[in-house]
Amino acid sequence: MSLTCDHYKNLIHGVLGSLIPKGASVVLFDFPNYSNVGDSAIWLGEIQYLQMILGVKIIAVEDLGLLNRPLLKLPASVIILLQGGGNFGDLYPRHQALRERVIKHYQYHRIIQLPQSIHFQDQSQKILCQQVLNGHDDFHLLVRDHNSLAQAEQLHDGFNYLCPDMALCLGNLPRDVPATQAIIGLLRTDKEKIIDKNVTEQTMDNFLSVDWISEPYSQFKRFTAYVDRLHKKHPNRLNLLSYLKRPLYHRLAKERLTRGCNLLSSGKVIITDRLHAHILCCLMGIPHVVLDNSYRKIENFRDAWETGGDMCLSASSLDEALVKAEELLNRLVSEETQHLLK
Repeated sequence: MSLTCDHYKNLIHGVLGSLIPKGASVVLFDFPNYSNVGDSAIWLGEIQYLQMILGVKIIAVEDLGLLNRPLLKLPASVIILLQGGGNFGDLYPRHQALRERVIKHYQYHRIIQLPQSIHFQDQSQKILCQQVLNGHDDFHLLVRDHNSLAQAEQLHDGFNYLCPDMALCLGNLPRDVPATQAIIGLLRTDKEKIIDKNVTEQTMDNFLSVDWISEPYSQFKRFTAYVDRLHKKHPNRLNLLSYLKRPLYHRLAKERLTRGCNLLSSGKVIITDRLHAHILCCLMGIPHVVLDNSYRKIENFRDAWETGGDMCLSASSLDEALVKAEELLNRLVSEETQHLLK
């Protein structure tokens, strides 16, 4: 990372510190109750900032299941926070449906969309979103790159802000496992993938390709699923069950972040087309090469915040990325040799 973690935290606080009073009561909607490590990194960065910097009281958390459950009754003083990430738009319609439902329902609350990337494929969906956003007088839209800010200003006549990704609030992270693989390709296998060739979970010479969306079925995941089922059966117990979910969600997110960090740490050099693999590599000091996703999410972010410095190189194809990863690997070997000779 070319700039310090404190620098990014100060930038984030410069935006959110003026929108959320210290000690305020808040709710967080759209917890990432799925295996993608990056979204858990965002969630934990949000919690770290809200509790450590602002000292807020988190009175409830909810995941995407809220689409099918009654919305919470909240005092007007409670601030509603929507999970940050890269799903603002029509690429992931259920998440968009949840935020639009929340915005329409809570007309008298301050609602803050935490930093997102915006991407619409369908102009009609963009127009519908525009109508929802402009129907709320106290909605605040935070985005994490200049391209998204330009789209936000087309979508929303209200308050729009440029703000770094909340995962940067995690600060510097340790590498807790040794690097046993020369080059690891952490490459998308979802709808945002850019590499057509299926290299996932194949080993080729000193290159191992994986994704981080598979996870073991832990006891916390099992218990959270049980509480979810209770929610559906007993909607009148909504507040109590929501309270029970908070520590479970936190533990699940930490498990996922640890899994992702250990995966990245096991490579001497990383190739990735996932934005949060890039961010976590920056936080752990791991040399890496980035391939952009289907709508330039990573380079837009790097253009805005100068993340990566000389530990990060960009490539436009997997073949080019492999060449550049070898360059970084050779640089590492040279630095280690020079250190031993001193």
